[in-house]
Amino acid sequence: MNNWPNFPDYFSQQSLWKEVVQQSRSTKDQIEQLEKITMNHKDLFPTCDLYQKEDSLFLDVELAGLTKDDIHVTLKNGLIVLEGTYQTFTPGSHYFIKERVSKKFSKEIPLPFPVNQAKISYTFQNGLLNIILPIESDNESPIPISF
Repeated sequence: MNNWPNFPDYFSQQSLWKEVVQQSRSTKDQIEQLEKITMNHKDLFPTCDLYQKEDSLFLDVELAGLTKDDIHVTLKNGLIVLEGTYQTFTPGSHYFIKERVSKKFSKEIPLPFPVNQAKISYTFQNGLLNIILPIESDNESPIPISF
């Protein structure tokens, strides 16, 4: 005589695996959706403000949790290029909530004016990178054109 109760079909091994597969598909779909959202909004990270004050441009970049070694900044062809890696995964940890996404980023910011590369300066404090870009003064005189 079998003393085991008759469990409904959803407790069977086959149904259990179906549920696991459905949950993993759901999770995979959710992750893919989040990645699409992240990729569609990749230009939003890191968040920046670019503004002019007197004879300089100021670029403020939010880099919470990063150090200056985690980001590479270049100026080329009138663009400030911010590149780096934002790492949020801690190896060997069991996560109960994982909302922050690890990612590599590259962001190009067009500058409205030419800048004096030799006089660019920056500060990096409390996760905020401040870059000061002195505007290149135009000392050239206009070239007369004769028709």
